[in-house]
Amino acid sequence: MQFTNAVLNRYKKLIDEYKDDPRVQKRNQHNVLRKNIYISEDSFWKALVIAILSTQSRNTEEFGKNRAELATDNYEKMKNCKDIANRVRQLKGIRYTTKKPESIARSMRVLQEKWKEIKKHLETLLNTTSLEKEREVADYLRETFKGNQIGLKQSRNIIQMLGLSQYVIPLDSRVMKVLEANGGIREPKQKKPLQSRAGYCDIEEQINELCEHLNGQCGDFVVKPCNFDICAFISEEN
Repeated sequence: MQFTNAVLNRYKKLIDEYKDDPRVQKRNQHNVLRKNIYISEDSFWKALVIAILSTQSRNTEEFGKNRAELATDNYEKMKNCKDIANRVRQLKGIRYTTKKPESIARSMRVLQEKWKEIKKHLETLLNTTSLEKEREVADYLRETFKGNQIGLKQSRNIIQMLGLSQYVIPLDSRVMKVLEANGGIREPKQKKPLQSRAGYCDIEEQINELCEHLNGQCGDFVVKPCNFDICAFISEEN
């Protein structure tokens, strides 16, 4: 796919504006330089809970503190909880107060039954990774937690929070707005591309190509899709 100089310059400006933001630097350290990565039931549980709860909700600092107070992020405490759904339902500001808590409760049962298998799949991304390998793990998580609100976006969100992904992206409306504003990305054939795997992967591949073109144009900053994602997210937040 070809990108015009005008399009590349717009995206370069976006990256240059936000690449020194602490949140972008944190993403770079975690996902690109891959520092402090540790796969455990606790780290996976926390990522899974956040992925489910942050869907169509703001993952604010206050919400994070509330999760910590109720220990919903803590695997050891939650696995011994007699009524996980009710515990999650106590979170302030949670949307879909029936669906999300029940999905998290069911996910705990899946995690306890299949942790060794889940960990084995996650570990395939530890030493070397690629778009294809990351998609394979994301698809595995979607299938394993099927019916528990782990879709295309959430499965990618989980492996990104674990520091295991660089190429797959948890696409949402904020990132899509950035793509629409700056251009260069062709519209997939699907009417609602983010709701179908084919449409989602089409956009994801285009972002990967865009990042390949941007690499080397933003100083020493390595433009990987995971870094592009956080820059786009912050720009829309601002």
